This record gives sequence, structure tokens and C-alpha cells, in this order.
Amino acid sequence: MMEHAPRRTLNGRREILDDLFREVDALRDGTGGCVVVEGDTGLGKTWLLGEVREHAVRQDVPVLSAAATELDHLMPMATLRGFPCAAHRFGRRGAEEDGLRVVESLRERISTLARDNPVVILLDDAQWADKITALAMRVLVSELRPAPVLWVFARRPGKSPGYAQRTLDWLVREEARLVSLDPLSDTETVGLLTTLVGSEPDRRLRELTARSGGNPFLVKELVRSLRDNGLVGIDNGVAVLGDAELSPELLPEAEQLLSGLSENTRWLLQAGSVLDRPFTVAEAAGLVGQPPIDILPALNEAVEAGALVEKGREFSFRHDLIRTALHNSLARGVRTTLQEAAEALSQQRGAEPGETRSPGAKAATGETAVALFREGERNRPTTPGAAADLILYMLRRMGAGDGHRPLVVSDAIRLLATAGRWEEAQQLAEEAMRDGASPEEGGEILLALADVSYLNGRVREMIATTGRALASPGISETTRGQLQGIRAHGLLDESSGPDGLGEAAVAAGQAVDSARRTGDTRSLVGGYAARSREALERGELGSAVLFGSVAARSADEAGDQDRHRHPRLWLAAALAATDRLEDAEEALVTDQADLEQFDTAWSQPVWYSHLAELRVAAGRLAEARIEAEMGARIAERLSTTPQTVRLLTLLARVALHRDEVAASRSYTEEAWSTAVEAGQRPSAELAWTAAMVAEAEGYPDHGAAVLARHLSSGHARVRLLARTPQAAPHIAGMALAAGEERLAEAVTGSARELRERNPEVPTVVAAALHAEGVLYTDTERLRSAAEVYRSGPRVLATAVAVEDLALAEEREGHGAAAAEHLRSALASYRSCDAGRGVRRVEERLGRLVVPQPESAAEPEWERADATGLTDSELRVARLVAEGLTNRDVANKLNLSPHTVDSHLRHSFTKLGMNSRVELTRWVLSNGGHPVSGLPDGDSSRGSDSANT
Repeated sequence: MMEHAPRRTLNGRREILDDLFREVDALRDGTGGCVVVEGDTGLGKTWLLGEVREHAVRQDVPVLSAAATELDHLMPMATLRGFPCAAHRFGRRGAEEDGLRVVESLRERISTLARDNPVVILLDDAQWADKITALAMRVLVSELRPAPVLWVFARRPGKSPGYAQRTLDWLVREEARLVSLDPLSDTETVGLLTTLVGSEPDRRLRELTARSGGNPFLVKELVRSLRDNGLVGIDNGVAVLGDAELSPELLPEAEQLLSGLSENTRWLLQAGSVLDRPFTVAEAAGLVGQPPIDILPALNEAVEAGALVEKGREFSFRHDLIRTALHNSLARGVRTTLQEAAEALSQQRGAEPGETRSPGAKAATGETAVALFREGERNRPTTPGAAADLILYMLRRMGAGDGHRPLVVSDAIRLLATAGRWEEAQQLAEEAMRDGASPEEGGEILLALADVSYLNGRVREMIATTGRALASPGISETTRGQLQGIRAHGLLDESSGPDGLGEAAVAAGQAVDSARRTGDTRSLVGGYAARSREALERGELGSAVLFGSVAARSADEAGDQDRHRHPRLWLAAALAATDRLEDAEEALVTDQADLEQFDTAWSQPVWYSHLAELRVAAGRLAEARIEAEMGARIAERLSTTPQTVRLLTLLARVALHRDEVAASRSYTEEAWSTAVEAGQRPSAELAWTAAMVAEAEGYPDHGAAVLARHLSSGHARVRLLARTPQAAPHIAGMALAAGEERLAEAVTGSARELRERNPEVPTVVAAALHAEGVLYTDTERLRSAAEVYRSGPRVLATAVAVEDLALAEEREGHGAAAAEHLRSALASYRSCDAGRGVRRVEERLGRLVVPQPESAAEPEWERADATGLTDSELRVARLVAEGLTNRDVANKLNLSPHTVDSHLRHSFTKLGMNSRVELTRWVLSNGGHPVSGLPDGDSSRGSDSANT
């Protein structure tokens, strides 16, 4: 046996490491096995797997490794694709019914590898694996037991739900050996600390790291942060700790822990940090001023996340370092008030007075209430739920006649609404109005109530509330402007004709005018965002982008107080409508940072719906389904009817593309009933989706009838086509087939009108040509439509146009040209995993008998579809193969680094690769120009060349 020689050794893990090395060495004797390494976050699981990998490589043993992520369970085979042996075999398919086929293919692949060499298979964070990967774990470990295969799974302990965790439990019972990682001992912790600082640590440094609870990751992060901030020095050979108060900034792990938790749990942990001893449920509830039963979900979440440890009937922080960091992050006034509450709890419990009280703590005074209000204001942009809790706490301490109370009430209402706590906000507003208020105070409360109603999906109620407030004398112009801004958005949601759209435009304009006079940025942002939406509804796409850009820029200049209104959501919609998909995605990425920072619940389903729309437009259907499903779950939890309907409609469209007709009907029916039950008229988009489902089920006449009812007005048609112009040719074809010539002519006329307003947008121009080609059976118009589509980014719309062109060529007797176009459309549908299009075109190709020339030349525009990579992705691949970094590629192509990274990730997925090295080999193996044609310089062809 070779001597073990790892590059580094983690203190306290030598014995476990040697044990795992022996498992690898035993493979040479033909002995396989399975090990489950279990430990809390930060105890060294990932490090151990890395050391096992390096040892296996030194022994010339092939290693297959991957790591699951928290979202893997949403997509079948997501974890399997991380293994090099799986990615190229299974490509983009992900249907759960193919699970057994996938497992069998993977078994054959591993068996083939193991015939020539032992194999080590590593999976980190296995508890998050998707169902098919978990199935593979369960089946393959058992079936390949006789082969020289070592399986090593790392997981966190706990009661995480899911098939993967249950599979790991089964493996531990039946097949695997469990290796549990315990925290480091005090001696081991000091040994690790000495290694990290390079000298003997002083007493204060040892005491500080001792509070890590023996967590090596926390120790490493703490030492790194202390070094980065110049707080550790060497004095006479001793590592000395400087003077600093431990805070989340010095311990990023504390912020990392909080970032994944809900608002209620974060606030519970911050409040509980004043207790330096175990506490009961009743004590924690008393500290945050809630009934014990109400905090149980937050306590459970904190335990599951590893922040708290349950010991009998009491809870305590798992790591005192994190408790101290959270404690020190509280504002002094808040900390003092919480310490006073904790002291009262301690006295009730029988502890000595002052046990939890810091030196200098004073009795609660009016100054404490002011401190709480200021802390609420400070937390407003980033943690609205915690800010609301602070202000509610202050309201309970204020008298009914306190002059500041109405202002605090309106702030609390808004913060509760922003955090998704609708019922509390509504109840507080109603109580405040019953108590009586001055005209201005009443206006503020009604404005807050309008916010609550709108964010809760009660659009009509919001419109009525703003109308009531605007009719009241005595409210300030600032409040009036803000009321007009939110009213404009509600009118846009409810408008079913040009009159409603005109009323919304007036309200938005008045909000902007008011902002110019008062300097109020909230009115300005709300007004311009509404104007952007209104311009998009009218089909004036350039104006929509302009107004959306002004709203986003104004919010950025104003700072946190207006960025949490998320104007980039509407800018992204406008950019997408103009075929600037990459710019739209960048706007959403920027807004995602704001969403994470501000944690505004209302914006999350809107964000997901826009992102899912982008994915559909780009032909990334599997991703679109995931985004839409996540958004729909959030929308349902928040009871936001408009977004629930929109996301269900999106899911129906995606399912139809994937040839999942039954699922599409189910989504459509749910969206329709949800809209009707809420008293809303089904949107034109939902009507179009319902018509497509009826057509797919063999009832095109019924589908055309639905469209005739819901698209009778030009406003409804333009509203639909502004977002989805490719709907025009489909509706025209369906209407003609059902004998509804007037509908076909009307929708084609609306598409033509949209083209005249926006001649610079490729998809809008192409869709009008496409609709005209369908209406007039004009092959040349269809040919022109296909060419224009190719200059834009919409893969599926292009494929449909090319398919229609093929049918026209077939009608004219041009069988070879028809076959060529059908093969092109088929390649596009396959690259998008659009099963319905694939099946339809394959059937048409099967009926089309055309001799295939031996040297048939592909059209230049088609060659880019051979691998599924777009021109932009191919350009990036070529530059990466030349050794350029992402930033260098971004500078060379005038793109953002994020866009370059996105292109690379898409290329890896499409080509079944995992690294830049593999991509470089792929480019070089084709002489620098793969079969699909790597474009040189600028090119106007390709699926997204217009956006580079």
C-alpha cells in the first residue's frame, strides 16, 4: 500500500482521512463499498471528499464527482448531469418517466469503466439530490456491489424532507458505512488556529475561537476576516488579537446563515441573541412579543438550518460566535430594549436579576421608542419584516394619544405588506381609520392601505381606496402624487379597453407632474414605471423602454427607499418586447440583487414570471418551467391572483410546447377558474393559450370561438401581440381553419399596425410578415418572415415560421426545399426540447418522400443550429479556446461578464461538458471552426446576434 501523502491535513480529521484512504486502496483488491459522511455545515465534509479525490488520482483511480444543490429536486436528473459520464449521454431530456432508462444507462457506463479500472464516485450535499439521482443511488450501490466501485456520499444530518434523504437513510441501514463528523475538541481547535495564524495564539484569540463550537469552517472564516481587517498581529512570536467588536462584517458566515432564512426566523435569531443561555419556546415568544405557537415554524426553520440546537425543551445557538455577531449587529437602543425584556423573562424564570443585562442598561424610556423607530427605518430597505416587527413593538409601547402614532401606523402597514403579511397590515389599517385621524394622516393611512390591497391582488379595492383618498381635501401633494402612481398601476391591471388605458395614462402623468413639483422620487418612479407599462400595452415599445429606463435610473439615484419598488421589472418586460433579451435578463439579474437585499415578497412572483417569459422566448423550456413553477408557488402563498393567473398561463404554454397536453389543459383550467373566481376577466394571453389547448385536443373550432370572443377589440389584440407578436400568425391560421376569416384579417391588421409603430424590432416585423403569409397563402412573405426572424433571438418563433414555409414549398411542389426547411425546424425544436414541434415535424417529414442529395448544402443560417449553440455562444466559445478570461471576452465582444458566463453555462449544457478545457478541445478538434460554423467577426444571423 502506498504511503498516504495529502497536501494538507485538517486538525482532528487524520483518523477519518486514513480510514477513507484505506477504502480507496482496497479497490485494487476488487473490494468496493459505500460510505456516507455525515456532519453539520462547516465540519469538513467537502474537504474530506476533496482529499479522497486527490488520493484516488494519485493512485491512478478514475473519479466521478458532483455536488447537488438546493434546487436540484425541482428538475429530474439535475444532479446526475453534474457527473461527467452522464452529461453527454442524457443531454437535455428530463422526464421523470425516463428515470429507469437513465439509471440503466448509467449502470452500463459505470460497469464499463469498472471492468478496466476501479472507480471512485463522490457526491457532495447528497441530501439535495433529485428523485432520479436518488433512485440511481439506491439501485446502483446495490447492483454494483461486486464491482470495484467506491461510493462516498456527504450529507447534512437532520429531517430534511425528500426522496434523497430517505434513500441515504436506507443506504446507511442496508449497504453503507456511516462516518459521523463531530466538532473539533478544544485542543484540536487550538491546533487548527495555530496552523492558520502561523504562531502560538494569545489568550484572547484562543477564547474567541473557542466560541466556534469546534466548527473548523467558522474558525477559518474568522481568522481570514480578522487578517483581512488587520486585527491579528505577531508580537514576539505570539499571534495577538486586536481590539474589535465581533460583528457580521467580521464573520460573513453569520450573514450567510441569515440570508437563507425567512424574515420571522431572522428576527427571532437577532432578538434571541441577547440570551447567552438556553431558552424555552415561551421565553423566545415573550422576547418577540408573539404567542408561543406562532413562533414554532421559525424555531423549526432555525433548527433545520443549523442555527439553533434543540436540547430537550430548550434551544440554544449552535455557535456562540454567530450569536455574538448577531447580538453586536443590533442598534444600541434595540439591544437595550431586548435586554430589558430578557431580564424580565429571566426574573420570571428565577434567574438572578441582571443575568442578561449589559452594563449601563437603562429602564425603557421615550428615547428607546425613538431608537426602535430609527432602527425600523434603517432596516426598512433590507429586512422589511424585521423592521415591521420593531415598529409594531414600538406601537405596543406607545399611548393611543401619542402624536407620532399615525405616522408609525402607516409605516408599519407598508412594511407588513412588503413582507407579505397582508392580513396583519389590513387589520392595522382598519383599526387606525376607526380611531380617527387628520386629513393628512388619513391620506397616509389610505395610501398604505392601497399598497396592501394592490400587493394582495385586490386591484379593484385598491382603485376604490385611492379614489376615496384623492377625493378627500387636505392631503398633501406628495401623498396625492404617490396615490396617483399606484392607482395608475391598478388601472393598467384592470383596463379592458382604450378608456381604461387612457385613465391610467392620466394618473401616471399626474404622478410624474407631482413629482417634478415636489421632488418626491416615489411618485416619479411609480409614475414612469406605469407609463412604461402603458406604452407597452399600446404597442409603443420604444417609449416603454425609455420610460422604464427613467424609472430605474430615478430609483437608483434615490437609493434604497425607491429601489424596493422594483421598476426594473417593468423595464425588463419592455426590453424583452423589443427583442433585447440579454439586456432584459441583465435587468432582472440586477433586480434580483435588490429582491434579495430588500426581501420584498410582492415582487418575487412578478420577477419569476418575467424570467420565465424570457426563457420561453429563448427556447429554454425546461428552465422556463422551473422559474414559472417557483413563481406560481410564491404567488399562491401570497394570494396574488394576477400573478398566479399569469404564471399558470405560462406553465400551460410551456407544457404545450413540450407536448404535455393534459398538463397544459390542467394549468389552463386552473388559471381560468382563478381569474373568474377573483372577478377578473381572463386575459387575451390566457384566451390564446386556451385556444391552443383546444386545437391540440382536436377542437380548433372551439379554440377559434374563444379567440373571437376575447380578441374582438383592437386594444385586446395589440395588448397580446405587444408581448407575444408570434401569436398573430398562429391565430390567423387557426381562424382560417375554423372559417373565422374576419378574426384572421383583424389579428393580421393588428400585427401590421404594431410593425408600423416598431419597424426596428425583428420579431414584430417578422410576425406581421408571417401572419400576412398565412392569411394570403404567400410563400414569399413566409420566406421573408423566416429571414427576419433569424436576425432576432426567438428560436421557437423562427422554427414555426420555417415550418410554415416548408408547408408552402410543399404546396408548390418544391419537395426538396420543403424537406430542408422541415429538417431545420426539427433541429430547432429538438434544441429547445419542444416535443410537440418535434413530433409534428417528424410526422410531416415521414409523409414527405424526397430523395436526399448526397452533398446537400445547408443554408448558412441553418448551420448554427447543428449543435444548438447560438452565434453569441459560439463567439464566446472561440475566444475562451484562445485562452481569454470571461472579463477579456466581455471586453472584446462589448458584453457584460454576467452575459459571457451565461453563454458559457448554456454551451456546457448543450455540449454535455463541464469545463473550459473540454470546450477548448471541442473547438480545436474542429480546426477552430466546429461543424456548426463558428462565426468570424460581426454577423447578423443567428438566434441572438441582435443582442450582442
